[in-house]
Amino acid sequence: MENSTKNIFEMISLHGAIAFFGGAAAYLSTVEHPKFIRVITAGIIGSFTGVVFGLLASTCTESQYIMTAVAGIGGWFGREGMEWLFALLKRIVNKKA
Repeated sequence: MENSTKNIFEMISLHGAIAFFGGAAAYLSTVEHPKFIRVITAGIIGSFTGVVFGLLASTCTESQYIMTAVAGIGGWFGREGMEWLFALLKRIVNKKA
């Protein structure tokens, strides 16, 4: 594998792993009795959004620490952002009903 391709793969997998915990933490902070499958689902959602945030951060900085921190925040935001979006959609639908 070419060196730059290997570095990109390592960066994406690191961001995904950190963001997984960000998404799982966002779910765990909102429930009293968590279900395992929902923790995994929140982690997967967080991984996707965290990788996107991490890659976006890579266009702004060279610091791996900053990119990793942004990926973790992106993981949290992916889960929380979906909750905010669902709450907004419920209010819109309830107004029309």
